[in-house]
Amino acid sequence: MSYRVEWTAFLRERYEREELHFKVFDNYIPDYKKTLLTTKFYSKYENQNTGCEADPTVMQNIQRVKYDTPREKYAWPITENQCYGWFPEPLVSLDRNDTRFHHPKKSTDFVKHELRLQMDESTFPKVKFTGIPFKVQ
Repeated sequence: MSYRVEWTAFLRERYEREELHFKVFDNYIPDYKKTLLTTKFYSKYENQNTGCEADPTVMQNIQRVKYDTPREKYAWPITENQCYGWFPEPLVSLDRNDTRFHHPKKSTDFVKHELRLQMDESTFPKVKFTGIPFKVQ
């Protein structure tokens, strides 16, 4: 019984809050003198030149939000994922001629093994396969 009373009190409070803060519009009247930010490609009236121009600061802000990369928007990375590659320059310059820090592999074990196999096969003469020999009685 108390559950039902609490639930109705909750619904009443929610209804009163919605009535206080929300206003429902039944009629919508478009303002044709304003420039729209989003266009409707199928509208024949939208592409006509009405003579009014959009506010350049608003358009500039939209362009900045839409096309700027995070590095252009922020001075430091916001998320942990942005930390990777945020500073592309290495902290210590790498000298490729100094073999203490730079010693790339000349070849891999797989390539060495393949080269050995090819060398072994090239020393033996290749015999054309004529089929499995069998003895007829």
